[in-house]
Amino acid sequence: MLLSKTKLWILLGLYLLFILTAAVVTVLSSPGVFKFDALYKFGQIFGVVSLSLLVVQQVLSARIPLIEKNIGHDRLMRFHHLNANFILLFVLAHPLSLFFRPLFSGRIKIFGLVKSFGLGQWLGALAILLIILIIITAVFSKRLGLRYDQWRKVHLVAYVVLILGFVHSYMIGSDILTRQHLYYWWWFLAAVSVSALFYLHIVRPHRFKKSIYEVAKVEPNTHDVTNVYLKPLNGKKLDFKPGQFAFITIYSKAVLREEHPFTISASPTEDHLMFSIKSSGDFTANVHTLKEGDRVKVEGPYGVFSIGDHRGHFVFIAGGIGITPFRSMLRFVADQHVKVGGVAQEITLIYANKTKEDIAFREEIAAIKKSSKWLKVVHVVGGFVTKELVSAEVSNIKRTKFFVCGPPPMMAAVVGILNKLGVSSNYIYTEKFSLK
Repeated sequence: MLLSKTKLWILLGLYLLFILTAAVVTVLSSPGVFKFDALYKFGQIFGVVSLSLLVVQQVLSARIPLIEKNIGHDRLMRFHHLNANFILLFVLAHPLSLFFRPLFSGRIKIFGLVKSFGLGQWLGALAILLIILIIITAVFSKRLGLRYDQWRKVHLVAYVVLILGFVHSYMIGSDILTRQHLYYWWWFLAAVSVSALFYLHIVRPHRFKKSIYEVAKVEPNTHDVTNVYLKPLNGKKLDFKPGQFAFITIYSKAVLREEHPFTISASPTEDHLMFSIKSSGDFTANVHTLKEGDRVKVEGPYGVFSIGDHRGHFVFIAGGIGITPFRSMLRFVADQHVKVGGVAQEITLIYANKTKEDIAFREEIAAIKKSSKWLKVVHVVGGFVTKELVSAEVSNIKRTKFFVCGPPPMMAAVVGILNKLGVSSNYIYTEKFSLK
């Protein structure tokens, strides 16, 4: 499934409309304030918008199927990061706008202002400090040496921030207490927040409580990539599209019991699930020691990174373990012998690795290429995907759809190359498999 740019613009428009609605509701609740202190009123607007965007952040994190299906988890996470930046901006602007005039006019000193704070103001100040903490740990997680599980635990503080935000706004918001327009907006936000919380912690666990698999086989793919084959305990395999991913939790003494996202490298045409996992951290280092019969919870599928039934020429550009969604798609096309209008889909795979030993699925890709006329494979070993390489290997570049998956720096470089070659952004699809 390919996500149209039109749909993205519509979603962006709805997001901006949501922010505008929060601002307008705040103004309508006490329009007279603008006449004698516009800056103070802007401070109120920034506060209400901050709380509103915190609720949006909660909804984005709830993995609601309707949203996931129409946007894709990868884009949701990018939007999640962007929304976090806006939250920080509005949260900092909120107190600065409220207290700018009295502080800089000399009517009150900073210590006098702090001394006058009641419980509501202190709760708001605590919320701001926690938001700064969350964003710092998100931006500098690698420099701080935070593991994925530690990073996720810090993000749970966002629930505390949300509660503090609601209590703070209710305690000091006169427009809420007097049942002005803000009163109804506050309850609307509270209802959305509780609904998202209910889905995340009640509905979603119930949906996937029977999605338990057991390890059927564990085999090496390369020197640092392991294939883990799973079969469902209830006999019903996950229904997914080639290229999608799932969150898995492994119940084994060999690895930490925590949830992680991995691409499903198996094809929907196969009778098992397969995850091809590279050893790159505390969680993945011991995946190769899993035993047959170990239990695994699988939640998914997620993502829209798939060619589906679209026709035409596709170019897959993979870097390292970024080959996993393409293995799923290639196996699917090979098994189904997909043809549209009597003409087989044409696929060019450009696969970059540091060494030959790093090439995952090397023999299988070679076998598919040998038995088909629709696949062209170009290996890049010890080098980089360049503008010259893409130009030489891909004909009719501007009418070709490009799928790119690999380490973030590699994807950024490839997208830059495609832009220089005149490829429309509508024809470039990426999958970022790091959610941090």
